[in-house]
Amino acid sequence: MARVAHELLATNIRAVAKARGVSFVFLAAQAGISTERLLAIFSGEFDPDLNLLFKLADGLGVPLWLLFYDPQHN
Repeated sequence: MARVAHELLATNIRAVAKARGVSFVFLAAQAGISTERLLAIFSGEFDPDLNLLFKLADGLGVPLWLLFYDPQHN
């Protein structure tokens, strides 16, 4: 079963942020959003546009596709 996009996005952002030592406060600031908005993305309460997704990826220092990478489908 395919994972819901916001769940996959949240899982990958959390994993990359942890691996790189990037706090959610820092990441949110890099993307120009509040920490609350970032958490709303994780829960599926807010759908980010493509521009915001690129900012999140840039703030983590990864390509955009990595935010949606699902190892279960390779």
